[in-house]
Amino acid sequence: MNKKSLPIRLLEYIYHYNVFIPDEDDDNDDNDKVRDPALALKQQLYTTRLYIPLFIIILYILTFIAFVSPQDRLITVTNITPELFNQLSIEHADTLSCPCSTIAVPYEILVSNTISFHPVCSSIYVSKEWIQALYLPYASSLLVPDFRTTAKSQFELLADFCSICQKTVFESLTDLKNEQLVTVQLLSEDQVRSQILANIDLIKSSIPIQVESIVKLLQIITQSNSLTSALNTNIHAFTGLTNAQTPYIGPISTRFYDENKTYALNFFAQTCNVINGTAFAGFYSLSPFDSMSEHLQWPLYYPYLPNKIIPNATVDGFFSGCTPLDGLLVSTLDCLYSSTCLKNFADYFPDLNQTNSTWSNGLSASFQKRISVKDLLSELFVEEWLPVINYPQYFTSCAPKRCTYTEINHMNLVYSAALLLALYGGLTILLRLITSFLVSVFFKLKHHSTNNNLNRGTVCIFLLYKSLDVQTTNIIVSKPSLIAYKQLQKSHPDSLECSCSNIVIPFQKFVIWSPRLHQLCSSDFITENWISLVSLTQLGWLGWDETNWFGFSGTHFRFLSTLCQLANKTVTDAIHQFGIQSFITLNVTTETSFNTQLDIIVNEFAQSFITNFDLLIQTVQLLTQTDQPYTIDRNAVLFYLTTQDEINGAQYARVGFQFTGPVNAETKSVSCICATDPHCQTPVFDPVNTTILSTAHQFSEVIGSMQSCYIVDSVLLSTLECYYLHSCVSILYKFINDIFNDLDSGISYFDVNILVNNSASSRFPPNASLSTIVKALLVEEWNPVFSFDQYYEQCAPSKCTYSQEVRTTDFLGVIIFVISIIGGLIAGVRLIASLLIKMIAVLWKIKRRPKTPQQPTASISFSRIKQSIFKLIKLLPTILSNLNIFSRRTFGGHFHSDKAKYFGQLSTRLYIILLIITMIILAFCNVIQSQIIIKTFDKPTIDVYNSLLLTHSDTLQCRCSSISSTYNHFIQIQPVFHQICLSPFISEQWRTMITSKLYQDLSIYHDRDYRRFLSSHLQLLSGLCSEAMQSVNSSINQLLSSFFLTDQLVSLTTLENRINSLVRSSQSNAPNSFVSRLSVLRSINYGNAIMSAYRTNFQYIVPWGNPPYPAAITQALIYHDECSCSLNMNCTTQAGFILDDLSTIIPINGLKIGCTPSEALFSSTLECFYNISCINLILEFVDNDNMLYSPLSSNNSRFSINSTVLDLIT
Repeated sequence: MNKKSLPIRLLEYIYHYNVFIPDEDDDNDDNDKVRDPALALKQQLYTTRLYIPLFIIILYILTFIAFVSPQDRLITVTNITPELFNQLSIEHADTLSCPCSTIAVPYEILVSNTISFHPVCSSIYVSKEWIQALYLPYASSLLVPDFRTTAKSQFELLADFCSICQKTVFESLTDLKNEQLVTVQLLSEDQVRSQILANIDLIKSSIPIQVESIVKLLQIITQSNSLTSALNTNIHAFTGLTNAQTPYIGPISTRFYDENKTYALNFFAQTCNVINGTAFAGFYSLSPFDSMSEHLQWPLYYPYLPNKIIPNATVDGFFSGCTPLDGLLVSTLDCLYSSTCLKNFADYFPDLNQTNSTWSNGLSASFQKRISVKDLLSELFVEEWLPVINYPQYFTSCAPKRCTYTEINHMNLVYSAALLLALYGGLTILLRLITSFLVSVFFKLKHHSTNNNLNRGTVCIFLLYKSLDVQTTNIIVSKPSLIAYKQLQKSHPDSLECSCSNIVIPFQKFVIWSPRLHQLCSSDFITENWISLVSLTQLGWLGWDETNWFGFSGTHFRFLSTLCQLANKTVTDAIHQFGIQSFITLNVTTETSFNTQLDIIVNEFAQSFITNFDLLIQTVQLLTQTDQPYTIDRNAVLFYLTTQDEINGAQYARVGFQFTGPVNAETKSVSCICATDPHCQTPVFDPVNTTILSTAHQFSEVIGSMQSCYIVDSVLLSTLECYYLHSCVSILYKFINDIFNDLDSGISYFDVNILVNNSASSRFPPNASLSTIVKALLVEEWNPVFSFDQYYEQCAPSKCTYSQEVRTTDFLGVIIFVISIIGGLIAGVRLIASLLIKMIAVLWKIKRRPKTPQQPTASISFSRIKQSIFKLIKLLPTILSNLNIFSRRTFGGHFHSDKAKYFGQLSTRLYIILLIITMIILAFCNVIQSQIIIKTFDKPTIDVYNSLLLTHSDTLQCRCSSISSTYNHFIQIQPVFHQICLSPFISEQWRTMITSKLYQDLSIYHDRDYRRFLSSHLQLLSGLCSEAMQSVNSSINQLLSSFFLTDQLVSLTTLENRINSLVRSSQSNAPNSFVSRLSVLRSINYGNAIMSAYRTNFQYIVPWGNPPYPAAITQALIYHDECSCSLNMNCTTQAGFILDDLSTIIPINGLKIGCTPSEALFSSTLECFYNISCINLILEFVDNDNMLYSPLSSNNSRFSINSTVLDLIT
C-alpha cells in the first residue's frame, strides 16, 4: 500500500462518513413523496458533518466539567473511638459531625475536684486548744489596741470562717455534681475542658458572694445598731458619781483617733457607731485600772495625750478595731509566719505553755502572700482548686454511634464515567434530532420518520411530566443571614427550623443590663461629707441627753450609705452571675418567643436575689429581736446591784439590765418594751424652736420618721418623705447649725439637695417604707435589654429548613434528566414495541388459519389456548433469533444491509443476555442483603409512643423539638413542714395571749426563770418557721424554673428516676442557704462577744473597790458542766420556773436556757408541745391556765419528738 495514500484515504473516509444512513423501514416511510437519492445523501453527509463536531465539543465540555467540578461526598464512619475521633477532627474539622446519643452528661461522672485551703485552716491556730489558751478572763479590762483583748475572739472568728468556707465549698461541689454538660455534638477534649472550667469558674465566683454579703451586712448592722461587745472595744459602761454622790453607769461609744481629722471631729464624730476604725495590735503593759481609764479614745498616739503609751511588742499583720471582726478583716496574719513574733505570745498568754509546742514554729513562709483576711474570705480561703476532667468518661456517655464528614473530590473518575455514560445515549439521540432538523430546514426539506415521531412524543411526555412534577419538600438554606432568617420566618413561620451551631450560649452575649437604683443611692444624703456633718449632732454619748435627738443621725445615713453599696454590689454580682449562665436552644427560637422566655427567666432570677437579700435581713432582725443584744440606743438601761465576793468577802458592784423601749419625746413615756414587742416603735418628734429636748414645750411629729429599739429597725420602719421636703430637712439643719458654728470640725458646710418626687422615674412613692425599698434591693429598674440579633449571631445556625411545594427540578435539571434517560428509554421502547408487534402478528396469523371440525365449546377454547401457547413457545426462539433492535446506521454505511441486519441480531442477543444477567445479579443482591428499615411517625401521641416503646424499646428514638423545658411544666412540689409551723403555738395571737399577764419588766423574774425567755423563744420559733417556708419555697421555685435537658423523649420510668434524684438532691441542699446565713450570723455575734440584755452570756461588774470607777468590765456566765459563755456559744441548762422561795425549780421538758435565748432554743427540743401536761404547766405559770390547746401529734413525722430545733432547721 502506498504510504502517501493513507492520509488521502483517511480524508476520503471522513469526507464520506455518514451516520445518518436510513434504515430499510425508513425507505418505506412517506411513500407519497418521491425523494432524490443524491439530495438525500448530500443532506445526510451535511448532517453528519454538523453532528460530529457538535458531539465532540459537547462531550469534551461535559467531560471537562465532570473532571473539574468538585463533588461533595458524605462519608459515614462507625465504631468511633477517641483516637479515631481525634484523627477525624484534625483531617475534617470543618465538616465533621458526631451526634451524641446522650446530650446531657452529669458533672458527677466527668469531674473530680482537688481543693486545698489556706494552710491556716488546717493549722493549730484554728484549733480549740489554741483558741482556749488565748482566753483571758480580764480581756475586757485591757486597751482596745492590746492584742490580748481580741486575740481569742479573732482566732475564734478565723476558725469559724475556715469552717464555714470549707462547708460552703463542699456544698458547692454537690451543686456542681448536679450540673450537666450539654453537647449535641461530640466535643474534643479541649472543648470539654474549656466548657467545664468556665462553669466551675462561675460557681467559684458566685460562692464567695453569699458569705461576703452576709459578713458585710452584719458588719454594718453591728455598727449601726451599736451592738455592745463584751470586750469593751466599741462601747463600754462609763461610770461616775451624780451630784448627790451616788454612782451611775451608762454606755458610751469609744472614739477612733484619725490624725487626718480635726480635734472636734475626732472627739464628736469618730465614734464606732459611725466609722470602722482599726489600729495595729500590740502588747501593752498598763494595769487593768489604767487601761480602763484610757479606754475612751484609741489608738493611744493622739497629740493631746499627756503621756505617750507605746506597746511593748507589736503583732505583725494583726489589727484591733471597734469589734474583733473589724480588726480581723484587715489583718494579714503575718505574725503566724514568723517564729520571732510568735515567741512573744508565751509571755502574754500563759496557758500557751501548756499546749502543743508546735505553735511557735509558725506557718511555712512559702505560703505567705500578705493579703488580708477579707481578701482570703472573698476567695473562701481556697489556695488551689484543681478540677480533673475525665474525657474518656464523657466520650463513653456521649456515645456517638457514627460520625459523618464531607469529602470534596475534584477528579472523580467513577463519577465522571457514570455521568458520561448516563448522558451519552440521550446526547446522541438529541444531537441527531437537532442536526437533522437544522439541515432539513437548511435544505427546506421535511422528513419525519415514525421512529423520530415516537422518540419526540416520548421525550415531550417526559419533559412535560418532569417540568410539572410538584411535591412538598424540605428546602435547605445554608448559613442564612439574620435578614434572610427574618424573611423566611415571615414566609414560613410554621415549618421553619434553623439548627444552632452553638446550642449553649452565655446570657452575657445577648443580654445587657442597665440597673438603676433608688435616687437615694446617688444623693447627697449618703456622702461622707453629709454623714460627718450630721454626726456632729450626736452628743448623747457624752451624757447630754437633752440634746440627743432620736431622728435621723449620722448612724442612720451611714447605714443607708452601706446599704446602697451592698445593694449595688449585690446587683452587680447578680448580673455577672446571670451573664455566665447559659441559654440553651437546639434551634433558633422566634423573636417573640425569645423575648417572652427571657422576660420570665430574668424576672425569676432577679426575684431570687431579692428574696435571698430579704431573707438575710429578716434573719438578722429575727436573731436581734430574740437575743436583744445590748445597744447604746437603749433597748435596756443599766442599774447597779451588789454582790458578795465569795473568795475574799470584798464588795463589788454588779450591773443589771432593765428592759425598756423607745421614749416618746413628747410624752416622755415608754409605750412598749423591745424584748416582748417585735413591732415596738414610736414617732419621732421635733422640739419646736429649740434643740434642747428637756426644755421644749412644743413638739411636732417628723413626717415619715419612726424610732424603734435599734437604728436599723428605725430606718426600715421610716419612709423617705422627709428627704423630699426642705421644711423637714431644715430640722436637721437646726441641730447642725447649733453645733457647727461652735466647733472647728474641718467639714465644709453645704446645702444638701433634697430628693425629687417624680412618679415617672420612681416606682416607690415618697411614703413607701424603707423596708419595702430595701426588700427590692433598692432597685428602681433592672432594665435588661435582650438582643435577638446578638443571640442569632451566637447561635450561628448552620442551616435552615422549611417545607414548600416546589417543582422537583428546575429547567436545567429537567434537561439533564431527559438527556440522561432518553437513551435507555428509547431503546427500551423499541425493544418492547418490536416484541409486542411481532407477537401480535404471530397470534394474528394463528387466528386466520382454517378452523377444524367443531368440538365442545369449553374443550375448543381450552384446546385453542393450549395450542396457541405451545405454538408461541415454539416460535419464541425464532422470534428472538430474528429480533434486531439496532438500526443499520449503528454499524455505519460500509456494510451491506443484510450484513448490518445480521450484526444487529447478534448485538441484540448479546444485549438481552447481558441485561438478564445484570437483572439477576441485582435481584439476588437485593434478596440476600439485609436492610434496616427506618419508620417515621410524625408528631406521635403519648399512646403511640408507649406502644412503640413496648415493641421497639432498643431502637426507638423520638427527637424532641425542644431540648430544654422548665420543670414546672411537669412537676408539682408541695412541701410539708413540721406541724409546729402549722400549729397555734407560733401564732402572734397565742404569744400575745400567753404572755399578756407577765410583768412587762422581765428583770423582775429570776435570771434563770423561763418566764423571762418564753416570749423570745416563741418569737424565734415563729420566725424560723416563716423563714424556713420562704427559703424552701424559694428553692422550689428555683428548681421548677431550672431546665430539664434531653434531646430524646425519655420513658416515664427514666423521667421519674431523674426527677426523683434531682428532687432528693434539691431537698438536701434546700436548707444550705438558710443554715449558711444562720451560721455566719451566730459565729460573728459570738466572735464579737455581743452582750445580751437578758444578761445571759456576759454581765457588767465594777471590781475597782470604792468610787470613782474608771469603767465597768465584763464577766462571762457559767452554765451546766462549768460551761463558760466566753468559751462556748451554746452553753445551756435545763429551763424551768423558779418559785418565790428561789430554791425550787419546776423543770420544763425539752426546753433550755443558755448563753443567748436563740442558742438555748436551738439546743431545745419540742417535747413539751407534744405533752398536754407540759403545756398546762406553762399556762399555769403565766396565769392563763383557762386556755385550752391541743398538743402536737407524734404520728406522720420523719422527726422524732426529741429532735433539737437546730436539727429541724438543718
